[in-house]
Amino acid sequence: MNDPQTASSPPSAFAEAWDRFESEFRSAHRRLVTELESCWKDLHGILREQFALTDSLAESAPTPESPLSLGWVNDQRSSLGQSLLQSPHAILLKKSPQRRAAAAIESYERDLSALLNGLPESLSVSPLQVSQSLGSKLAFKRRMASLRRKAKLLPLQLIVSNVFSQLLPRRLALEGEYLVTMTRLIRCLKQNWNLASFELDSRLAGQAISLQTFQEEKTKLRNGAATLFRQAGSSLDAWRNWQVEFEARLQRRVLSHVLWTRRARPLPEVDPLPAHLSHWLQQFRSVETEINLELSLHAEERTILSLFAQSLDTMSQEGVEIAEELGAFLGWIKEAAARQAGTPPSLKSYIVPSATRMSALVRAAKTELDALPESVEVYTAYSARPRKRPKLRMLEPAKAWMESFGRNGRPSISRVLQEVESHHKRTVQEMERAYEAVAFSLEEAQLGHQDAQVVGEVLQNAASLLEHSRTSMPKWRPSGEERIARALLRVFLECRLVLSQHRLSVWLALLRHDVGRAWTLVSQRALASWGKALQGGIQHTGRLLGHLLAYIGWRPAAKSGQVDVVTRPLLPDEFVADLSERPIPAIYRRLFRYEAIQDPRFLVGREEEMNAVSQARNLWERGRSVSVIIVGERGSGKTSLINCAQEQCLKGLEIVRGEFGRRLLSEADLHVFLGHLLGVADISQLEPHLKERRPVIILEELERSFLRQVGHYGAIRALQRVIAATCSSAFWMLAINQVAFRFLDASVRLGDSFSHRVNAATATSESLRQAILLRHNLSGLRLHFAAPPDTSRWPARVLRREVAAEDVFFERLTSESGGVFRTAFEIWLSHISSADAGVVRMKPLLPVDLSPVINALDTGALFTLVAILQHGGLTAEEHSRIFQVLPASSQAQLDELLAREIIEPDPGRDGLRVRPEAGRVVQEALYRRNLL
Repeated sequence: MNDPQTASSPPSAFAEAWDRFESEFRSAHRRLVTELESCWKDLHGILREQFALTDSLAESAPTPESPLSLGWVNDQRSSLGQSLLQSPHAILLKKSPQRRAAAAIESYERDLSALLNGLPESLSVSPLQVSQSLGSKLAFKRRMASLRRKAKLLPLQLIVSNVFSQLLPRRLALEGEYLVTMTRLIRCLKQNWNLASFELDSRLAGQAISLQTFQEEKTKLRNGAATLFRQAGSSLDAWRNWQVEFEARLQRRVLSHVLWTRRARPLPEVDPLPAHLSHWLQQFRSVETEINLELSLHAEERTILSLFAQSLDTMSQEGVEIAEELGAFLGWIKEAAARQAGTPPSLKSYIVPSATRMSALVRAAKTELDALPESVEVYTAYSARPRKRPKLRMLEPAKAWMESFGRNGRPSISRVLQEVESHHKRTVQEMERAYEAVAFSLEEAQLGHQDAQVVGEVLQNAASLLEHSRTSMPKWRPSGEERIARALLRVFLECRLVLSQHRLSVWLALLRHDVGRAWTLVSQRALASWGKALQGGIQHTGRLLGHLLAYIGWRPAAKSGQVDVVTRPLLPDEFVADLSERPIPAIYRRLFRYEAIQDPRFLVGREEEMNAVSQARNLWERGRSVSVIIVGERGSGKTSLINCAQEQCLKGLEIVRGEFGRRLLSEADLHVFLGHLLGVADISQLEPHLKERRPVIILEELERSFLRQVGHYGAIRALQRVIAATCSSAFWMLAINQVAFRFLDASVRLGDSFSHRVNAATATSESLRQAILLRHNLSGLRLHFAAPPDTSRWPARVLRREVAAEDVFFERLTSESGGVFRTAFEIWLSHISSADAGVVRMKPLLPVDLSPVINALDTGALFTLVAILQHGGLTAEEHSRIFQVLPASSQAQLDELLAREIIEPDPGRDGLRVRPEAGRVVQEALYRRNLL
């Protein structure tokens, strides 16, 4: 039914509404096309200026300095970046064609929406009026409209909306093609900069590509930009045609509706335009991100070049100070030669280690690179329509730069710094030699031990030495700075290669260039290796021919001059090294001294053992019968555990502490020992005495309370009875080694006499690491582990995982020490290669083959070692009583083990013990023979 208000509209209402809509629509479309064309021209002008400037700079490129300097390289890269990156980017930001184009499209969409809302929803109009107003060129429909004069209700707004929605995919395709083309054109700015900067960096780095290749890449980039400009022009032409297509379709739809009364289709529920606009803006932002990243990276590289130049300046100043001090010292020597008296001036030169300089440079570079974004996500392919899975790539500029620096820059720069350090160190060492000679000579002269002639000769020799050092100081700055500059340029090149979103053929040219250079190097080395192999083959063939002629009698056999020397297998040098002669800092010796721990903070990995002692005390204080035995290998920290338990777990109690310093063989010996220790003259009064005092009785070296012979277990059995009778009033804590405990437990059931057994087991790798690093950190020194040599075969090298040198060292340390703290400390100190410049350097800990030493031990030696372990140490007399042999035979057996460095005198006690360093050898040898 017709709306009364609409039906009463005048016949000219449709014509007025149509003329107004058509005029405003054409005006909005004309504004859009004009703005898009202006954006296209602005971008075309920016790119044309950048391309022209690139050509002019390439023609007037300066010849690289020889040798290169970091300042000159920085100036050239800064000038190029200002011309081809910063200035075009500033113009691009000022004109902002991509944002203007997107804003124009959004404004055009708003104009269309306002224009559509301004149309009446429906009009009552006759077909003839519509035909006259539209001016339709369709003769058939015009005649049909002239035959129908009855007015109909026309839903004009809905019809226009439907036409808009039908042509929207075509419009979005046109807008997408134009905006994607603009995005790619903006990216050409970055690509042109990349090409120019690559040519400059590769040329300065000594890896310049050929002029023909550079021209080919430049032509390819220009042709691609020209194609994109043509595509943008075609998109604008299609935009102009879209207006005509829209108007023609709208006319046909309106006329058809009034002729045949069709129902207008409903509008789509989802508007695709916002998703498309978001997609286009994301692509714009991706290109902007790439350009901004390039700007930031270029600025940070300029700063890094300046940092390295400043570091070289400080190194040069260090050399100047050394030269000035050398000159002053030389002048003093010449003056002292005349008077032959005085005290030489002290030397003050300080050389900064190359590792310290390198670390400072790396830290400074990392600090500068922190200004870069940690990661950015950019598009690798652009599209006119949104994709379900856009092609994106995550770039990590700081990480890529540091990785490239680690591969290409750090090794070369470190070598330069090490060479400069060695030059300066050599000069300072020569000065120190001259100083020591002069000081010694003048001191001897003052004491009257040298005459004037000898003193004058020493001074002359010292002056000659210093003069030679001054004249031989190398001029390292030009060549060193060039090597550093080329190394940094290679870093810049590889970093751009890693961050390059597309594999341009310019990067392929770089790869081809590097592969060619590598092939040349490999060919040269291969020829040299083949020459050596051929020469060795000829010599080997000559020797074989000589042996053959001697064998058949045509030539007399050559007399062998080889000396065959057979040596007794001994422990490796690391096991018996004299650490007193090694260059170990005094603080290090104090921290790693071979003494039981007194400070509980140094007790590592013994938390469970300490908790067991605390639990035993709690039970004892509640009136329970408690006694504790601590079992562990020699050097595993039993005494340290007792010391720390005394300070923490047993604090506040009366403690009586002693050890079995001599062998106890009878019950009477034990009574004498306990009476002297506890101050009890009558041993029968021991139990009442302990009930009154309730002390903690700590006894160490329990293995010395018996002798493995019939009738010599009286002391240990008596001790078991005393502990059983008094453990409710006295807290007994005894310590014994592992081998002795096993023997006594099997012989006299020693374990049944104690309520708590604390097994001070060997330390784990992590506990050893913590114990060593805790002491090391208190020294204030830094630590450096040398990489171990790779001795594995190639399949193992391919399949194994990378392990840090520190982890490898501590794993092998645990294996070589058997988990014994003292042995681990001795091996640690014996593997210190140097301790200077605030750094402790550790040489690799290599696996040691102990089989020769183990196989050389006969059965008699093994039984003797078992007896020594069971008793904590033996004298020759005790050995003869155990094995029922003559004392001379026992002494000979012990002397042989002494000569093999397996045993040593027990410090502070009578007899011989197993060397702590040889503990692993003895344990493995006894296990192989099933003696443990």
